[in-house]
Amino acid sequence: MEEGQFAQGCILPKVQAAIFLSNRKKGRKGMMTSLEQGLVVLKGKAGTGITNE
Repeated sequence: MEEGQFAQGCILPKVQAAIFLSNRKKGRKGMMTSLEQGLVVLKGKAGTGITNE
């Protein structure tokens, strides 16, 4: 993020939110996906995850 790899207002806020959530508690994962894949991501079969492990 510090290198400017993510455009402001695009995916950057999503990445920041996933990092924030994953840092709240050990073992927690911040997930990003489309709305249509929301239920699938809960099963661990889709999306992008960020974890603090």
